[in-house]
Amino acid sequence: YSADAKNNPYGINEIHYPKIYMNVDADQAIKAGVVREEDRDKIQQSINLDLQRMGSGMTSSQMMSLDIIANSIAQGWNRPCYFAMTVPDSYYLGLDPYLRLTGLAYQVTPLVTDKANGDFGVSTDVMYDNVVNKFLWGGLDTATPSSIYLDETVCRMVTTMRSALLDLASALSNEGTRAREGKITIPAGMTSEAYIADRYKKAQTILDLMMEKLPTSITPFTVQMGEQVASVYYNLGKLTNNNALVEKSNKILEEEILRYGNYIRFYQSLDADQYSRLTNVDKFIDQQYLIYLLHDYYQQTDEQRYKVVMGKLSTNGVNIERLQAYQKAYDQAMLQQQQAEAAQAEEPSINLEEALGN
Repeated sequence: YSADAKNNPYGINEIHYPKIYMNVDADQAIKAGVVREEDRDKIQQSINLDLQRMGSGMTSSQMMSLDIIANSIAQGWNRPCYFAMTVPDSYYLGLDPYLRLTGLAYQVTPLVTDKANGDFGVSTDVMYDNVVNKFLWGGLDTATPSSIYLDETVCRMVTTMRSALLDLASALSNEGTRAREGKITIPAGMTSEAYIADRYKKAQTILDLMMEKLPTSITPFTVQMGEQVASVYYNLGKLTNNNALVEKSNKILEEEILRYGNYIRFYQSLDADQYSRLTNVDKFIDQQYLIYLLHDYYQQTDEQRYKVVMGKLSTNGVNIERLQAYQKAYDQAMLQQQQAEAAQAEEPSINLEEALGN
């Protein structure tokens, strides 16, 4: 906005310093409710951006968005800023590390997501309150399979909603586990045991709410979503010694195995030319995804129960021998990966200065 911004041969507004920052006042961020008091030590002194991540130039809308965010921060976070979670990452102006999920939107915060240390980038308490107490559901839970038609766009939105809820449940469960390990600050007025129980209970509430409000009888899980939901249920059940949650996980896996078994039966009926025209997703289901489901089911249940499911697949017309061939290839790939990781771990470390000196 400066007077000499267009002082160039092209006569266009020019930003001379692509690496910029916005100063952060920790007290103001906490007062505005953007950050919890117990996360004070995680607040960054500034939000740092490299505008070159957006390419060689910026649009007026991008410039205006940054202006809005900078003024919000400078004025004590008086007007919180959000990005929709349904847009491409390129819309986030390079702010990705500072965005935290609060529902179906990401809020700009002075916290940096650190996935390597178990930070899922979710404002768990805010999002939990939004989902449980403020969300308005569309009525899928009261519908019957024959009473409603959902087009592809609506089905994708259901998947988006499930993905957000799954992120929340995973983040809540992870906070409980990190609290167990002493890696998280417990809120004032709560004991460690109470906080851990609260996190696990809320994670279960979110999973159960998702299954109730977005039932698979109306909208089945998309590829991999079913396995992910089953995994969170299973881990939560093991963490809380709740066999009912483990059984929910097993039932989801069993339903997914039998449902995708019908897909497999169709794939196996194709000749080589027809098979080559399948989408990558279809080939993934045939060659890998069902194997993943079966592997998880075998690990979580007993051998007899696993044999029953395999028998149902065979009865439904699935070629088990072909399935076993894929299973063998999967096992070999996993073994090779484990061997490679073990070999890498055994390699001696190298002193960088000595290496450069040599």
